[in-house]
Amino acid sequence: MNIQRKMLFLLIPVTSLCAKDIRVRSSDALRKKLSQSPYTVVLFYDKSRENMQDKKIKQKVVDMESMFRSLSKDDYYKDANLQFIRAEVNRKGLQSVPRMYSLSQFPVFAIFLGRELKARLYGYVFRDTVENFIERNLKNKIEEVIKQANELRKKRLEEAKIRAYNRPYWYGPYWYGGYYPYWRYGYGRPYYGMYFGW
Repeated sequence: MNIQRKMLFLLIPVTSLCAKDIRVRSSDALRKKLSQSPYTVVLFYDKSRENMQDKKIKQKVVDMESMFRSLSKDDYYKDANLQFIRAEVNRKGLQSVPRMYSLSQFPVFAIFLGRELKARLYGYVFRDTVENFIERNLKNKIEEVIKQANELRKKRLEEAKIRAYNRPYWYGPYWYGGYYPYWRYGYGRPYYGMYFGW
């Protein structure tokens, strides 16, 4: 096994950071998810039967959901471990959310620091508008998290290199044998055995 493969095996346990698109179905589940991350982008929207019967609104909702899922898969946000949550406020378990966060209309993109609502962006907007919204409110925090993650990766890579180079090699056993040529003088006998090499 070469050094590169050893280092790969040693780096496998390193935890990877990733953004996630999570759907919640109750206010309790929402609060729980918010408390598990330092920062979160939440999409609150109305997916009621009445709205979905309107073809134009339905298409807007479908496009917005697709954009939000795509946004959550962006490598930049994955490195920052930014959490993405979708909450359909028409659901029974989420009907208290508008009053809880003083949300006046939907859809709305909201940025949370822990459980604290920091900023809102209303309407069916384009992806670059959401990206600018995130950057204005979270740029410094995201860059700090990415910096710390890169430093951790670098440290663990160096540790893996050291462990890989210091690891002993084991060549396995092999048989050896022969015959001493002076048996006729009383001290030559056959010999054989096994050698373990390191």
